[in-house]
Formats: sequence, C-alpha cells, structure tokens
Amino acid sequence: MKIIQDELYFLNNRRFYPSTSFYPRLVSELKMNFFTIDIAFDLKIIYDDMNVLKRFLSVINNRIREQGIKRIYLDKERYYLDLNIKFGEIFNFE
Repeated sequence: MKIIQDELYFLNNRRFYPSTSFYPRLVSELKMNFFTIDIAFDLKIIYDDMNVLKRFLSVINNRIREQGIKRIYLDKERYYLDLNIKFGEIFNFE
C-alpha cells in the first residue's frame, strides 16, 4: 500500500488527481452514457483478467471514432465534448 500512496502523492503534486476503484464491477453495470464517453479518453485499466473492461472500452472507442466525438479544451483544466451532431439530430450512443 505504501507504493500506491507514494505514487498518489507524486501525481497529486503534479496536479493529476487519479481515482481508483478497488472493488469489482459487474458486467451488467457497464452502460454507455456521457460519463462513459468522457472517461474513455483517459481510462487506464490496471487489472482485468477476463478482458471485460478492455472489450467494453474497445466498443466505446470505436463508437467515439465512428461518431467523430472530440474533446475540446478551453484551457489546461476545462474541456467539453464535441458530439459532432447538428441541430435537431438525436444523439444515440447505444
């Protein structure tokens, strides 16, 4: 645990604030939504012995590329997602 604590201090001192989930997630909890799209840009999987998250993220990243979704930065810390839709279009990511 000391190694993880040291790593988190290192990252926090450089203004990176990672969040880690130490509990397993159920496959049924994996859903596509705006939050999922947002984290797909930066998420790093540490442990996934059955490749469930890897496959899920692969599907999300493929859809992001197909839709032409981009992250637009306003400055170093603020951004928004450009969903590449026109006025009146319905956005469905499922």
